[in-house]
Amino acid sequence: MGKSVIRGISGLYLVALVAACASSPPAPGEATGQRVVRGPDGQRTIIPTRAPYFPTISVRNLNGEAVQLPRALPASRSVVVVAFEQNQADELEAWVNAMGARARALPWVGIAAPAPGLEFLSGTITSQLAANVPSRSDRNRIYTYYDRNRLLAGLQIRTAREPIIVVATQDGDVVTIVTGGPTTEKLRKLQSALN
Repeated sequence: MGKSVIRGISGLYLVALVAACASSPPAPGEATGQRVVRGPDGQRTIIPTRAPYFPTISVRNLNGEAVQLPRALPASRSVVVVAFEQNQADELEAWVNAMGARARALPWVGIAAPAPGLEFLSGTITSQLAANVPSRSDRNRIYTYYDRNRLLAGLQIRTAREPIIVVATQDGDVVTIVTGGPTTEKLRKLQSALN
């Protein structure tokens, strides 16, 4: 009885597989989250059209408290500053200087997202970051997160070479994203997204 049941199940899977392959897939469009683009060589490419989103992530702030973002963002629209490498501190400082006095009034959080595999150094990384942030209230708003690839995928960012600044909602909707250092256009884009 065992062999006949296994053959029967295998036969059903084979029939289902053939039926699935025989039916034509839906045409790319907004309903499928895809669109067709023709390249310079005429080759068709199907690309996703799903908007970037802020994935739900579990993080710890520099005071050691665990929260889930984006639910724990401080406002309905918040600025999320993400740094991937220590050498991006200069660009982040340039942002603070470019925003001037209004930078402190914005609802913001910061995320340090070190390279994958550095979780075993999380205590050292957190201690070093906390030593550079004297304000307890600021340490409450700066988090560490060790799965940068998940964050980059959700935000649809391909590289961690530059810091990113996101305006996101507590539901994970991304209002806008800018990367790299500040420019007048990027400042305008962020300000518009916060209104």
